[in-house]
Amino acid sequence: MKERIGFVSNSSSSSFILAVKDIDKKDVEQKLLESLKVPADSPLYSIAKEIAELFASCIEGDGDIEQIAKNEGFENVGEYLAEKDRDNLIFKAVKNGMKVYTGYFGDEDGGTEELLCNTEFEINEPNLIVSKEGGY
Repeated sequence: MKERIGFVSNSSSSSFILAVKDIDKKDVEQKLLESLKVPADSPLYSIAKEIAELFASCIEGDGDIEQIAKNEGFENVGEYLAEKDRDNLIFKAVKNGMKVYTGYFGDEDGGTEELLCNTEFEINEPNLIVSKEGGY
C-alpha cells in the first residue's frame, strides 16, 4: 500500500457556455451586469459586478462553434453537440445566429470564483444565454 505524504490538491473546476447576439465580446461584462438586475445602489452590486467580470474574463475563443469543437478534440460540431449540449442550448444559440463562448471556473482561489464553480447559474434572454451547471 502506498502512502501519500505532502500536499494533496482537492480542487475542482466546472465549465460554462455563454452565447451572445449583437454584443461584442468586449461588451459581455456590461450585458451580464444588466441581466443580473442588481441596482447600482444595492449592497450586492459589487458582488454582481464581480460575477459579471469573472464570466467576461473567463470566456475563451472568438465565438466560433466549429473551433470550440476542434479545440475539445471532436471531429465535427455534430459530435460536440451530441456530447456537450444536453439541453440543446448551444444548438439553439447557433441556430439563432449567436456567438458561443466557453469558459471555466476553478475553486482553488476561493472567493466569488469558487462560488461560481460550485453553483448552477442560468440566464436565458434573447441576446444572452449563460449556462453553468453546479460543480461537484
